[in-house]
Amino acid sequence: MRAYEFTVVVSGVDLMDEAQVDALFTNRFVLVPACQDGVTILSAEVEAKDGAKAFTAFDQYLAAALPASRICRIDQDLVNTSEIATRLDKSRETVRKWAMGERRPRETFPPHYTVCGGQKLWLWADVFAWAARCGQALEDEPIPLDPVFVARYNGQHAAVSAAAASDLDRLLAFPGMTKRGRSSTAIREAA
Repeated sequence: MRAYEFTVVVSGVDLMDEAQVDALFTNRFVLVPACQDGVTILSAEVEAKDGAKAFTAFDQYLAAALPASRICRIDQDLVNTSEIATRLDKSRETVRKWAMGERRPRETFPPHYTVCGGQKLWLWADVFAWAARCGQALEDEPIPLDPVFVARYNGQHAAVSAAAASDLDRLLAFPGMTKRGRSSTAIREAA
């Protein structure tokens, strides 16, 4: 069994509620809860035969521990050259040269995923897979989830959210009602 790591954005978890925080912790895996800009995230390290089984074990544990919670999405874990250097214990210059194609261990460095603020960002899963193939990965580093698995999970949940929103629109689409549930007559009278 190998250790897999991932971060999820969740709803229905109140990190200020001591009982909920206590319910999150288990001896089965490492869990780090945090709140960033009002968004609750849980970072987990789970041992399993593969990434999908690791995520499923975590999802089932979370549902049992906090039934009102819901995983909204799996974080993409985007990294810049500085973060890659830190995670692989290399210099930023070495990583920059790998990314520019100036220093090629055995295989071309993965293409960046996106650019934000003029800075290239890579999917950590792509970089990790490249580093493992090239003998650059650290042995004790947990394995990130497969980016295809993450994309499918996030895509399915986005589709469910969109379908729920569409259902809500249909429920509220009767004559005289707005999406906020007030009748158009009441709005005119208030004005």
